[in-house]
Amino acid sequence: MLLADAVEAASRTLTDPTAARIQGLVQKIINKIFSDGQLDECELTLKDLHQIAKSFIQIIMGISHQRIEYPEPASKGSEGKVRADGDPGHRPAKRDRNGTREDKDEGEEDLKRLGIF
Repeated sequence: MLLADAVEAASRTLTDPTAARIQGLVQKIINKIFSDGQLDECELTLKDLHQIAKSFIQIIMGISHQRIEYPEPASKGSEGKVRADGDPGHRPAKRDRNGTREDKDEGEEDLKRLGIF
């Protein structure tokens, strides 16, 4: 538990977590804890510590994987305009005096194209 807590806390401080940086960090922390004598009373062997380090590296790499950056979608006609409510480019349905939608026919055509109607 001591090793997991130390490695997890330190891994969250990495600004650009690459596989090499994560591996170096995990090995450095485990070596420091081992050399400080904090593991003297436990029955872990060096082989066990190596397996634990491999597991930590694999788990932390899974947690801190890099997401690819997608380009901003270019919407037709709106050119980056955002409404007051923060919703870009979506218009509410028009309503007539009775409060019903005026574009009902357009919506039904869309549903027919999708095979729903």
